[in-house]
Amino acid sequence: MQSEATTRGGEIADLELERSLLATLLADNGGFDKIGGPQPDDLFDPIYASVLAAGLDLRAERRPVNLTTLRSRFAHVPFPSGGSVLDHLKTCEFAGSTPDMADVAAALRDLSQRRDIQRLGEQISGSAHDHGASPASLLIDASRGLDDLLSKCRPAGKTLRTMPEAVDDVLGALHGRDEDKRILTGLTDVDRDTGGWRRGEYGILGGRPSMGKSAVATAVGRRAAKAGHGVAFFSLEMTTRQLMARMITDACWSRDLPISYSDALRGMLRGRELATFQAGAREVRELPLLIEEQSGLTATDIAARTRSCAEIFARQGKRLGLVIVDHLGLVRPSNRYRGQKVHEVAETSQAMAHLAKSENVAVLCLHQLNRAVEARDNKRPTLSDLRDTGNLEQDADVVMFVYRSTYYLERLKLDDPAEEADRVALLAEKRNDLELSIAKNRNGPTSTIELFCDMAANAVRDKWRGR
Repeated sequence: MQSEATTRGGEIADLELERSLLATLLADNGGFDKIGGPQPDDLFDPIYASVLAAGLDLRAERRPVNLTTLRSRFAHVPFPSGGSVLDHLKTCEFAGSTPDMADVAAALRDLSQRRDIQRLGEQISGSAHDHGASPASLLIDASRGLDDLLSKCRPAGKTLRTMPEAVDDVLGALHGRDEDKRILTGLTDVDRDTGGWRRGEYGILGGRPSMGKSAVATAVGRRAAKAGHGVAFFSLEMTTRQLMARMITDACWSRDLPISYSDALRGMLRGRELATFQAGAREVRELPLLIEEQSGLTATDIAARTRSCAEIFARQGKRLGLVIVDHLGLVRPSNRYRGQKVHEVAETSQAMAHLAKSENVAVLCLHQLNRAVEARDNKRPTLSDLRDTGNLEQDADVVMFVYRSTYYLERLKLDDPAEEADRVALLAEKRNDLELSIAKNRNGPTSTIELFCDMAANAVRDKWRGR
């Protein structure tokens, strides 16, 4: 087949391929239901693009695509090189053998993507002359443009399933053949009730400050990495050094020798504590875990860096499984809803849910609840605490809350000696208790799970293990 390539306006295109696509679709209407792309925007010639759009519309209306059904739309539309659109469609319809549709569609997508790259390059080159913007801001805009292109160019996963495929998928899960889709938390009761984090799902871990959100997130992230899953941790609040001190003291924790991450950060470890900490560091050092500590990232930035993390793990022969964002309120919103906090949070939440599905990873976002919880006698968080912060409850597949009664007991001072003695005794009894409430679980039960925690060491365990 002789190619009719063109660089009209300096852009890359192949009109012969575009005509071949239309010829193939006219010869076999079923092709409209199979191609899954390219879309009209992928065609360079506006006439061919409008014909493809008309064909897709007709198939959506369950009508055949032929000269008769297209006549009303294109009977009097001229073709730039002379004749009418229908004249050229007749040529397409009665052309000889047609090429393989998959090959043509793939080639046209490739050309479309190359044109997009070319245009972005020209845009970046032109922006260098904008002296009203700093080089850093120009690079940020360029990186976002590249991220959008990368997202478009990455092959989409299969989304249309036949009944046999759907049934086999369920049976595979029933017989434990879906391990790659699940990232276990390493906490027995949590895994029992949730099945672990699942690829394509978005979870929220909420709570007031100092309740243990970061401790839980660090613990489950470390365990996921230890099980072989790639983990990307977006630490928008803590530095890498602060996060690593917590992760190592969690890894090397024992009841006989708990190590304070605060002491580690201040360089106060000696003797057995130092040796134990160094052993924990050696274990953590080998984990497939990447940490991004830059603050002020947008949801788009997080998506771009998630894809970069996936590429890094792929080169190491591993697969990104879990993305942790600490925390949702520190994700910088776009300008779309400037100053409208509820809408800003909702937009970010929806972006995180989309990230889970588009990159086929589990996404866990920490969320700091507002002070309304403090005004209640019962300070345990509930789903109602999310309802004034966008669509978090609606977006998430799993919503969990952390709660430690000792946080409030430590700050309560009673004048009555007997009552104060009871408070101190209760504080000692509850010091290592952490409640994890599964308030929403799309694929399982809701429950409240009691865990063991040593907050000074950032250690979280099954309750029976801690004891």
